[in-house]
Amino acid sequence: MLMAGQSFTQMKEITSSLDMPCCSKDTFYHFEKKLWSTIHDAAWLKMEAAAKEEACLAMAAGAVDEAGIPLIAVVTCSMA
Repeated sequence: MLMAGQSFTQMKEITSSLDMPCCSKDTFYHFEKKLWSTIHDAAWLKMEAAAKEEACLAMAAGAVDEAGIPLIAVVTCSMA
């Protein structure tokens, strides 16, 4: 799962609860910046593969529109 924002704070809380030293915020963001494109690319490839699989399943089930485009159901949950 990709998240924006709280990454350093979360790491700091986890390392603190383990009584483990934590790197500085600048060091953390330096390495996060270096790794971000790799994380993004890996996540994109996984999402792309999942979309292709969903499209194949939809076509196998006959869930296509008049142009032959797979119809993929999307279910969401809203927590109020």
